[in-house]
Amino acid sequence: MKRSLLVVLTLFAALLGLPTSKAWACSCAALTPAQAVAKADVVFRGTLTGVEDVPSGPVLTSKDPVNYTFTVGTAYQGSVERVAVVQSPRSGASCGLEGMEPGREYVVFGESKGAGTLAELCGGTATATPAFVADVEAAAGPGHEPVALPAAPDPATKDQPRVEPVTQTLETREQSRAWVVGGVALGLLLGAVLVAVARGRRNQWSR
Repeated sequence: MKRSLLVVLTLFAALLGLPTSKAWACSCAALTPAQAVAKADVVFRGTLTGVEDVPSGPVLTSKDPVNYTFTVGTAYQGSVERVAVVQSPRSGASCGLEGMEPGREYVVFGESKGAGTLAELCGGTATATPAFVADVEAAAGPGHEPVALPAAPDPATKDQPRVEPVTQTLETREQSRAWVVGGVALGLLLGAVLVAVARGRRNQWSR
């Protein structure tokens, strides 16, 4: 009994130690470049510049997403910016991209998911060898420049109030001057009237 249990435990440990292959972890039919282009929402060729884990909890799992950042050279399909971020499961066990190396150029096939792009092991993403690129371009066309990023605001002018130019014509100046002179004259006249009234009252009281 103990020997049988030991054999079972040994076999279980051996199975845990087996390397996980793509076929074992994520079973999918291989796509031709033309099929991959037809299936994808986004297709581009770019150099991988960054890989970042995005943990969904305290412990990383094979399903947790990874952000792959690419500098895009050619866009074949969809709206692709010069810098593109593609998300994929962390491990091939969950159909995530595998063997991605920063500095290498890839042809990426992605599926639009909300505001982001998802790329999976079965989607066709592969190293951009000349032969593979030729097959992709035979199906998708020669491609085009990626969408330009919006220009960053100039820090020197950011949040500064706009000063509107003030213009004043000669006629406006003359009118303003006339109003000032008229106002002064009216003030003097009123002052003289008040003085005259005061003197008249004083003379009446003196009689």
